[in-house]
Amino acid sequence: MQIPDTPEAAKLSPEQRELISNAKSKRDVGGVDYIFPVPIYVNYIENYQEIQDELLTGVSHCDFGMHPNWGHTHFLSDVTFDQHFIKDNRCNKFTEELDWHVRKYAKDAGIIGQFSEDKFDYDIKDSWVALFKKHNYAHIHSHGEADISGVYYIQTPPKTTQNVGKIFFQDDRMSQERSVEIPADQGVILLFPGYLKHGVQTNISDVERLSLSFNLKIKKK
Repeated sequence: MQIPDTPEAAKLSPEQRELISNAKSKRDVGGVDYIFPVPIYVNYIENYQEIQDELLTGVSHCDFGMHPNWGHTHFLSDVTFDQHFIKDNRCNKFTEELDWHVRKYAKDAGIIGQFSEDKFDYDIKDSWVALFKKHNYAHIHSHGEADISGVYYIQTPPKTTQNVGKIFFQDDRMSQERSVEIPADQGVILLFPGYLKHGVQTNISDVERLSLSFNLKIKKK
């Protein structure tokens, strides 16, 4: 097809101009575009070894149990979700590091664009530790009321170990379910939308997998 000499056509990118030029008809120009990508943040806590003592001290005080309605899936530091691991154990070092990552995620994902950067703020609504022993897993679920959900890996089996309880995200908006796996690695933090469905694969390692989960609610200062 010939590209018209109009102001609108002048704004076309080289890729768009090539597509139109090679098209035999107007129908060949149309196609699929992904307009609602899902922002998933994966990064390392830079000084995670300094944070370990703070978190593991808190873990040592936990009375782990299994949620009565979830079956024998995995252990939780609080099966009632009435406690708040981060606040109850005064995890100040972790909270300080978390703030840097949350603000980077919010900026990169365009969330801060809803506010001016100095007006963006959030509350950590709840937090708990999940313990995955051998053969433990987590069923598909979401944290629907949270604006941002996250997980930090306190302890994981060695990288050389296969099937150590990877987290996987599932998109079931279409009839064919699609999932993406992300390995569990000590010192890694993940942030993602609370509505996104996810689960944890079975840990077949003898090494226990410890992760800190939390939910954030965005607010304006």
